[in-house]
Formats: sequence, C-alpha cells, structure tokens
Amino acid sequence: MVLNVNQLKRHNIAFREDMCVGSGIINLGEESVLIADIIRAGGDVIHHSISVNVHPETSTGTIGNNQNSSQRVL
Repeated sequence: MVLNVNQLKRHNIAFREDMCVGSGIINLGEESVLIADIIRAGGDVIHHSISVNVHPETSTGTIGNNQNSSQRVL
C-alpha cells in the first residue's frame, strides 16, 4: 500500500489495531478496514497493478521469531 499521509491526517484516519489479524474480530487484515475507513470518509482509493514491493511468504501473523517478536503471533 502507498498512502497519502496528508489525506489520512485530514480525515483523522489511522490503522485500527483492534481490527488486526489475530484480534478475533475479523478474518481480514487491518488494511481492508483502513481502505473502508478512507472510502467512508470521502477519501480516494485507487488500485494499481504495479508491484512496488513483494511480501514474503511468511509474515508476523504466521511465524514468531526475533525479527517480529514485538508483533502479535498467532
């Protein structure tokens, strides 16, 4: 995700940590909730199919190690 921080601040939008993977509230990542919050606030969301980064196969929600020990591990 590439975010316009000024747009988020203008609409008082932030990642909702209570909705993150592992919270038990939803089965989606907080990215989905953030996108919905932006749209509800009248902000713009645009999809581009250009990869700017590649997410590794494992993540903080799937494995615990020294690199992500501060994150919630399922």
